[in-house]
Amino acid sequence: YLVIHGVFLFILAFYLIALAFRPGVRNGLARTVRFFWRHWNRRWRAWALYERWVRCPTLGYSLAWVALAVGGAVWLGLVLAGAWLWALVLPLGILGGALSLSSRLAPERRLQVVWIALGLAMTLAVEVVVLKGDIGRMNTVFKFYLQVWILWALSAGGALAYLARDQARWNRRWRSLWRWGLGVLLLAGSMYPILATWARLRDRWDPSLPPTLNGMAYMTTARHSENG
Repeated sequence: YLVIHGVFLFILAFYLIALAFRPGVRNGLARTVRFFWRHWNRRWRAWALYERWVRCPTLGYSLAWVALAVGGAVWLGLVLAGAWLWALVLPLGILGGALSLSSRLAPERRLQVVWIALGLAMTLAVEVVVLKGDIGRMNTVFKFYLQVWILWALSAGGALAYLARDQARWNRRWRSLWRWGLGVLLLAGSMYPILATWARLRDRWDPSLPPTLNGMAYMTTARHSENG
């Protein structure tokens, strides 16, 4: 899953987190988490300030913390059960769904978030639903993944532009690590068309044939079998 989607997920996961904790966000839970994250080195002082100034939290704020605790317990259960894909995708999908309902998010950002969440849902769906008559689940996964790639490619372009501006607020070390990670992933992804095309040709077609513009020439020697 990460080999196929890792480049997009790296960008889009950071994008969702950046949107959730963006400056000016009015959500109390997001503001509290951002406050403690930014002052982690002085967490006891931060906790004292929180205890002093946060008074009479609303019911929605309290329920949000309960939901976060329950979600954390469910996530831990998925990890212990070895359901790695669900443990990775489900939190991102929930975050994307919550952001898509935010009325304070710009319309173009909400559209991107909907595309991201829809793609996440589709990658989970093909883990449990297979079209009748498929070879294993090869065609189901591949055909739906094609749609996911389009949705995530469109979203990732705008996400990169947003993150390029948002990085001015990041810690210098985190910013450097993120850029190096993105560079390594993009380099690895860009190698695929070069290396995989040649490997695919040798797998499906006769490599002894000379180069030609005749698209039917391979049929004179090619042999292919599926499941025996």
